[in-house]
Amino acid sequence: MSLPAIIEELDELVQRSRHMPGNRLLVDDAALKLIADQLRDLVVAETARAKRGPAERDSAVNEARNLARRVLDDAQAQREAMLDEQTVVKAARERATQIQRDAESYANTIRAEADRYVALQLNSLEIRLQRVLREVRAGQHTLSSEGGATDHPTG
Repeated sequence: MSLPAIIEELDELVQRSRHMPGNRLLVDDAALKLIADQLRDLVVAETARAKRGPAERDSAVNEARNLARRVLDDAQAQREAMLDEQTVVKAARERATQIQRDAESYANTIRAEADRYVALQLNSLEIRLQRVLREVRAGQHTLSSEGGATDHPTG
Protein backbone atom coordinates (compact mmCIF):
# COMPACT_ATOMS: atom_id res chain seq x y z
CA MET A 1 0.00 0.00 0.00
CA SER A 2 1.31 3.47 -0.82
CA LEU A 3 1.92 6.20 1.68
CA PRO A 4 -0.80 8.50 0.31
CA ALA A 5 -3.28 5.59 0.50
CA ILE A 6 -2.36 4.94 4.14
CA ILE A 7 -2.76 8.63 4.93
CA GLU A 8 -6.15 8.62 3.21
CA GLU A 9 -7.18 5.53 5.20
CA LEU A 10 -6.06 7.22 8.44
CA ASP A 11 -7.99 10.35 7.52
CA GLU A 12 -11.10 8.28 6.80
CA LEU A 13 -10.71 6.52 10.15
CA VAL A 14 -10.60 9.89 11.91
CA GLN A 15 -13.68 11.02 9.97
CA ARG A 16 -15.58 7.85 10.95
CA SER A 17 -14.53 8.13 14.60
CA ARG A 18 -16.94 9.32 17.23
CA HIS A 19 -16.33 12.78 18.62
CA MET A 20 -16.37 12.93 22.40
CA PRO A 21 -16.53 15.90 24.77
CA GLY A 22 -13.24 17.66 25.35
CA ASN A 23 -12.14 17.45 21.72
CA ARG A 24 -11.45 13.73 21.97
CA LEU A 25 -12.08 10.96 19.46
CA LEU A 26 -13.27 7.43 20.06
CA VAL A 27 -11.30 5.46 17.46
CA ASP A 28 -11.69 1.84 16.35
CA ASP A 29 -8.47 0.39 17.78
CA ALA A 30 -8.41 -2.59 15.39
CA ALA A 31 -8.61 -0.27 12.39
CA LEU A 32 -5.94 1.98 13.90
CA LYS A 33 -3.67 -1.01 14.54
CA LEU A 34 -4.17 -2.15 10.95
CA ILE A 35 -3.17 1.29 9.65
CA ALA A 36 -0.18 1.34 12.01
CA ASP A 37 0.88 -2.10 10.72
CA GLN A 38 0.55 -0.92 7.13
CA LEU A 39 2.58 2.18 7.94
CA ARG A 40 5.19 0.07 9.75
CA ASP A 41 5.43 -2.30 6.77
CA LEU A 42 5.84 0.63 4.45
CA VAL A 43 8.52 2.19 6.66
CA VAL A 44 10.39 -1.14 6.81
CA ALA A 45 10.21 -1.48 3.03
CA GLU A 46 11.31 2.12 2.57
CA THR A 47 14.13 1.63 5.05
CA ALA A 48 15.32 -1.43 3.16
CA ARG A 49 15.13 0.46 -0.06
CA ALA A 50 17.02 3.34 1.52
CA LYS A 51 19.86 1.05 2.48
CA ARG A 52 20.42 0.32 -1.18
CA GLY A 53 22.00 3.66 -1.83
CA PRO A 54 22.54 7.16 -0.47
CA ALA A 55 20.28 8.76 -3.05
CA GLU A 56 17.44 6.38 -2.29
CA ARG A 57 18.03 6.81 1.43
CA ASP A 58 17.87 10.61 1.15
CA SER A 59 14.71 10.29 -0.87
CA ALA A 60 13.14 7.96 1.69
CA VAL A 61 14.15 10.26 4.54
CA ASN A 62 12.71 13.26 2.76
CA GLU A 63 9.54 11.35 1.97
CA ALA A 64 9.27 10.22 5.59
CA ARG A 65 9.82 13.77 6.78
CA ASN A 66 7.24 15.06 4.33
CA LEU A 67 4.84 12.35 5.46
CA ALA A 68 5.41 13.21 9.09
CA ARG A 69 4.92 16.89 8.31
CA ARG A 70 1.71 16.17 6.37
CA VAL A 71 0.39 13.88 9.11
CA LEU A 72 1.14 16.50 11.75
CA ASP A 73 -0.31 19.28 9.61
CA ASP A 74 -3.45 17.24 8.95
CA ALA A 75 -3.81 16.39 12.62
CA GLN A 76 -3.31 20.03 13.60
CA ALA A 77 -5.79 21.18 10.98
CA GLN A 78 -8.38 18.69 12.17
CA ARG A 79 -7.82 19.73 15.76
CA GLU A 80 -8.16 23.39 14.88
CA ALA A 81 -11.23 22.66 12.79
CA MET A 82 -12.89 20.94 15.74
CA LEU A 83 -11.91 23.73 18.11
CA ASP A 84 -12.94 26.49 15.71
CA GLU A 85 -16.28 25.07 14.60
CA GLN A 86 -18.11 28.16 15.77
CA THR A 87 -15.62 30.37 13.98
CA VAL A 88 -16.11 28.39 10.80
CA VAL A 89 -19.89 28.65 11.04
CA LYS A 90 -19.64 32.37 11.71
CA ALA A 91 -17.27 32.84 8.77
CA ALA A 92 -19.59 30.81 6.53
CA ARG A 93 -22.55 32.96 7.53
CA GLU A 94 -20.56 36.13 6.88
CA ARG A 95 -19.45 34.76 3.51
CA ALA A 96 -23.03 33.84 2.64
CA THR A 97 -24.17 37.34 3.56
CA GLN A 98 -21.40 38.85 1.43
CA ILE A 99 -22.31 36.60 -1.50
CA GLN A 100 -25.94 37.69 -1.16
CA ARG A 101 -24.91 41.36 -1.07
CA ASP A 102 -22.70 40.87 -4.12
CA ALA A 103 -25.50 39.09 -5.97
CA GLU A 104 -27.97 41.88 -5.16
CA SER A 105 -25.46 44.49 -6.28
CA TYR A 106 -24.83 42.58 -9.49
CA ALA A 107 -28.57 42.24 -10.09
CA ASN A 108 -29.01 45.99 -9.56
CA THR A 109 -26.21 46.68 -12.03
CA ILE A 110 -27.79 44.37 -14.61
CA ARG A 111 -31.19 46.04 -14.10
CA ALA A 112 -29.65 49.50 -14.53
CA GLU A 113 -27.82 48.40 -17.69
CA ALA A 114 -31.02 46.85 -19.05
CA ASP A 115 -32.92 50.07 -18.32
CA ARG A 116 -30.24 52.09 -20.13
CA TYR A 117 -30.37 49.73 -23.09
CA VAL A 118 -34.16 49.92 -23.30
CA ALA A 119 -34.03 53.73 -23.06
CA LEU A 120 -31.50 53.87 -25.90
CA GLN A 121 -33.62 51.53 -28.02
CA LEU A 122 -36.75 53.60 -27.35
CA ASN A 123 -34.90 56.80 -28.26
CA SER A 124 -33.68 55.19 -31.46
CA LEU A 125 -37.21 54.03 -32.26
CA GLU A 126 -38.56 57.52 -31.59
CA ILE A 127 -36.02 59.03 -34.02
CA ARG A 128 -36.94 56.50 -36.70
CA LEU A 129 -40.66 57.09 -36.17
CA GLN A 130 -40.14 60.85 -36.42
CA ARG A 131 -38.26 60.34 -39.69
CA VAL A 132 -41.05 58.11 -41.03
CA LEU A 133 -43.63 60.69 -39.92
CA ARG A 134 -41.69 63.46 -41.73
CA GLU A 135 -41.58 61.34 -44.86
CA VAL A 136 -45.33 60.66 -44.61
CA ARG A 137 -46.06 64.38 -44.18
CA ALA A 138 -43.72 65.24 -47.06
CA GLY A 139 -45.56 62.70 -49.21
CA GLN A 140 -48.90 64.17 -48.20
CA HIS A 141 -47.62 67.66 -48.89
CA THR A 142 -46.38 66.59 -52.31
CA LEU A 143 -49.73 65.04 -53.13
CA SER A 144 -51.67 68.06 -51.95
CA SER A 145 -49.40 70.54 -53.77
CA GLU A 146 -49.80 68.71 -57.10
CA GLY A 147 -53.41 69.73 -57.06
CA GLY A 148 -54.88 66.45 -58.12
CA ALA A 149 -55.15 65.06 -54.69
CA THR A 150 -58.30 64.93 -52.75
CA ASP A 151 -58.47 65.24 -49.06
CA HIS A 152 -58.26 61.90 -47.37
CA PRO A 153 -59.05 61.50 -43.73
CA THR A 154 -56.03 60.80 -41.63
CA GLY A 155 -56.36 58.35 -38.95
